[in-house]
Amino acid sequence: KNLTSPSMEIVLFVVVTLIGIFLINYYTLHGNEVYKVAFLLIVLLGLFVVFLNPIAIVPDEDEHFARAITTSTGDFFPTYLEDKGFMSFQIVSDIVNNKGVNPVDSSLIESPGNFTSTYFHSIFQQNPFYGYLAQAVGILIAEMFSLPALFTFLFARLANLILYAILIAIAI
Repeated sequence: KNLTSPSMEIVLFVVVTLIGIFLINYYTLHGNEVYKVAFLLIVLLGLFVVFLNPIAIVPDEDEHFARAITTSTGDFFPTYLEDKGFMSFQIVSDIVNNKGVNPVDSSLIESPGNFTSTYFHSIFQQNPFYGYLAQAVGILIAEMFSLPALFTFLFARLANLILYAILIAIAI
């Protein structure tokens, strides 16, 4: 049986159908502005992925989050410390400890982001820092408003989604 929550599946189906109807109507009214339709489609459906995907369920998402956290602090070229790892923050370990948990059921929804210095085994040092700037902005916004740890993680995802939608709209 694939459905663990049939009522939620029905609600999501109805919401996605309504979004589809809205986008079809929008396209009908603004047919020559396909980039706007693409932007709205990516953002509206992407919000499901951002907020409904379990925490760090995407492969290597915890390492990418660790790199985004270090980028948000201005450490663009992290260094590996022998027998310790990369300098990071406790919030990354908190995310890893909640890996696979539904965001709504997570204890991170109430706990503040813990930015105590610690070490993490991998933060994708080989990837250029500019690939993490959007996530870093999302993290900084969450920090600026002292949001819980879960929202720090979700704002990083959200900033990535918005950047992706903008780039695709420009490409069209």
